[in-house]
Amino acid sequence: MTTRKLVTRKLINKITPLENSDFLEVLEIGGWKIVNKKNQFKVGDTVIYVEVDSILPISPQYDFLRRTSYYNSNNIEGYRIRTIKLRGHISQGLVLPIELVGDVPEDEDLTELLGVVKYEPTKNYDTSELKEFPNYLIKTSAKRCQNVDFEDLVNTKFFVTEKLDGASITISIKNKVFSVCSRNMEVLEGNNIYWDIVRKHNLKEKFENLDYNFSIQGELVGPKIQNNKYKLKETELFVFNLYDIDDMVSLPAYLARSFAKELGLQYVPVISESYFVETDCADIFELISKADGMSALTSTLREGLVLHSTKGKFKVISNKYLLRND
Repeated sequence: MTTRKLVTRKLINKITPLENSDFLEVLEIGGWKIVNKKNQFKVGDTVIYVEVDSILPISPQYDFLRRTSYYNSNNIEGYRIRTIKLRGHISQGLVLPIELVGDVPEDEDLTELLGVVKYEPTKNYDTSELKEFPNYLIKTSAKRCQNVDFEDLVNTKFFVTEKLDGASITISIKNKVFSVCSRNMEVLEGNNIYWDIVRKHNLKEKFENLDYNFSIQGELVGPKIQNNKYKLKETELFVFNLYDIDDMVSLPAYLARSFAKELGLQYVPVISESYFVETDCADIFELISKADGMSALTSTLREGLVLHSTKGKFKVISNKYLLRND
């Protein structure tokens, strides 16, 4: 699976004055809105767009971020770009002059060129010995809806689930070889949340009794994970994907839900089995507002939604959630 492009060459689609400010305006780049200094750019300008979750390196050209964005954790020092609110407006990302990189193709991945790394939350749980993620599996990931052409979302039927905020897990079997992985690594058997859930549901034996190569992917939530936002008494696994290893394809969401039930597992909360974006949303920003709401698991803000279709899978992250938890 391709690595997320944190920094790309983009065009500014729209600029809107910011109410009650003589110095700021709102730039629109695709599905993103960024509060920026007034008159620095104009509509149609080619710029460098730095997405949220980016950590820019320490460099004099980024020192203007020191007061608001300095980050030093997990052996990484830099300037972290996150969702913020300025003068009552959501701002997501950073816009820089294209002159920093010169002439590059649109959507070119500039992440490595600018020395940007992805922000990863500090884990508050242990793992055993790790190995490289198996090359026959896919890592858990979905495009943000802001990076998808809105026109590609209309006239499409979606199966919509809640996006849970926990620890990603992939459990697989290929040619009778059983493996358990975190988001980026294989986790060898030991006393950790990944293998604890395998033992709890007897998944190794259940997988070995089946005659095909597949993986399930899900979210672990519970007392030791992400400050236990869902107030659970013990760790639970919620499945969200079923992957056919031989055909290298994720199966439809309704099949993943049925298969999870056969394994004695829970599926992520289902919001709608038949959702059409154009029915309720005039544009991408209205779709993003639909992600706001309470979790189906408990009385806390949900992280967002995931839209599943034959075109792929897209995540819609709640801005209210990001402002409170980012």
